[in-house]
Amino acid sequence: MANKINSLLSKKGWSGEEVGRAAIKHLIEEYVALTNPGQKPSLSIEDIERLRDSIKNEYDGRMFNRYMGILRLISDVVQLNQSYEQQFYNGFYRLVAEVNRSTLAATTYNKIFSAPMIMTQAQYDNYYELAKKHKTEIMETPAGLFFQVINYYSGVYSDIEDKPTMPKDLEPIAEAMKSKPFKNKEVFAEIAKANGDGYYLFEDGTRSDELTDEEYQAKLKETQKDMSILYMDKDSEEFIDEYIRLREKQLKKRKKGMTAEDIANETEEHPTMEWIWETDLTDDITEWDIVWGDYSNATSEVFYFNCGDELAEGYELFKETFPELSAAIIKHLSGKDKKIKSLFTGKHSPDDELISWGELAELNILNYVSLTTPDEGDIRDEYNEGRPEHECTRSFSIAILKNVKYIDKVCDDLGGYVNPLFAAQHNLIEQLNAPISDIYRTALIEPALKQLFANHFIISTIGNVYDFPEMSALLPAIEVYKARINAVNGLISMWYDSVKDNEKMANAVIEGAQLIELKDLQPTEEAKEKAVNYLRESTKMGGGKITNQSYNDLLNILLSDETGGEGAADDE
Repeated sequence: MANKINSLLSKKGWSGEEVGRAAIKHLIEEYVALTNPGQKPSLSIEDIERLRDSIKNEYDGRMFNRYMGILRLISDVVQLNQSYEQQFYNGFYRLVAEVNRSTLAATTYNKIFSAPMIMTQAQYDNYYELAKKHKTEIMETPAGLFFQVINYYSGVYSDIEDKPTMPKDLEPIAEAMKSKPFKNKEVFAEIAKANGDGYYLFEDGTRSDELTDEEYQAKLKETQKDMSILYMDKDSEEFIDEYIRLREKQLKKRKKGMTAEDIANETEEHPTMEWIWETDLTDDITEWDIVWGDYSNATSEVFYFNCGDELAEGYELFKETFPELSAAIIKHLSGKDKKIKSLFTGKHSPDDELISWGELAELNILNYVSLTTPDEGDIRDEYNEGRPEHECTRSFSIAILKNVKYIDKVCDDLGGYVNPLFAAQHNLIEQLNAPISDIYRTALIEPALKQLFANHFIISTIGNVYDFPEMSALLPAIEVYKARINAVNGLISMWYDSVKDNEKMANAVIEGAQLIELKDLQPTEEAKEKAVNYLRESTKMGGGKITNQSYNDLLNILLSDETGGEGAADDE
């Protein structure tokens, strides 16, 4: 190697371009040597100076100066990159610390918020009685009681093995319905939609209902990524990565002003697949299937649960559709008690609230005894009623204290248990309701990344235009920065996901931890094309050569448009 260098140095008549290129390669090798001391520059600075002094004519002098302009620009950009990298990490690590702190607070809050309700026996008894009183006071309508008969005997409230026996006065009619085809096409179309009957049709003609779960999952991954998560293994890295991506997508929509309800209810466009409803009524569908069988839940949706203010209308439509069964149900209910009979005399509107659940439970009608019996959820509702947020729980578990008199300073004046975790939960709520500072993103991370993306393009383009492949060694570590940002975006998304059910906490994430949109920080394709043309123009003899002003000109070109270009598809 030494002989080769000596041979080059002894060469007669080096051109100005050759000396300039040697000087730039020397600069690159010097920077590489800073991180890899084992690699030394091929030429010394003294060698470069000797070659420079050997230039004799004006043309070679101008060519050498042209390359010196490139050298100075590259040297300045590399030094600036070091500053911008420090600025980036200064903001990045501070932001990560804040997000980690808040994510830990959210995780701790959720664990405490899901902790069992701890109470004395006296408290439990009080909550139970309050819950029972509230449930027995719920009012029922004639239509509601009518449809409850159908729901009850169709097994909605029980397991298949515990399905209640059909009463003798309804059984013959129900049995006859098993062989009676259902003929109302308009009503069936609504029931079929409520039942979700249909399939996805892909662009190539494939039907989702003709695929196995594994085949459907593979097809979704191929054509419609947002739906593929439905069939992924929830413990796989693939699921976690896709889950974070979808959460980021939803978080972006929240930041554009959409509410969580808007996002849940929006209709997504699926350009590669189309949902086809199957609402055609076939001869093998019986009245039994509609009322008591496979379509019973959907039938309730159409006639009862989805009616809302049109409850009376749904009630009348059901009686019109199934007149014999409806008359038998009304007769069956009317034989239970005079008050119930009075509900169906035609004097009242089907949606009038006329009898309480408590009265129906006392008459042992259907399952109203169980409906008025408080469960853990009812106890929780009473426990949370009137409490400040930091004393509430979402848990269904209850822990009843024994020998509470031996517990010092944990009971209030009425003997009720005061959970010491309430104070910790209060502090966590205050922390999570306050947005973190967004200055790390706006003042440090994003400005630094804009410059680093621009500088990366400047260095790589100069390397391409002037044929310096070695210049790749001077590029800023863009892929590392992207990975860092994707990681912190994932943390923000997980933090948001852990508090999204609390509007105030969710808004605190949105206000103080904006996702960093990498595509918005990168030069557009149009700007990059202009920058390339600018640099190519500088290679022409007589054209504008590279000077100190050239860097500012390039930055003005590359940063002139606020919308990003490179990497948009990968980051979205």
